[in-house]
Amino acid sequence: MPIYEYQCPKCGTVYEETRRIEDRDKPVKCGKCGVNAVKIISGFASKTGFYLRPSAAPHRKAGG
Repeated sequence: MPIYEYQCPKCGTVYEETRRIEDRDKPVKCGKCGVNAVKIISGFASKTGFYLRPSAAPHRKAGG
């Protein structure tokens, strides 16, 4: 099952939930204050421990 990252809009707590893919958009309650949390986009971690992040600037082809 995939791991999704959520953040509570009230208290700011960030946490992870393991959920089925079909449940990914269903509401998740914050464990601290009970408010529905918002799914956030997290970085991808490979098995080697390196994080893949988008480049700061788009790549351009030489001569174009």
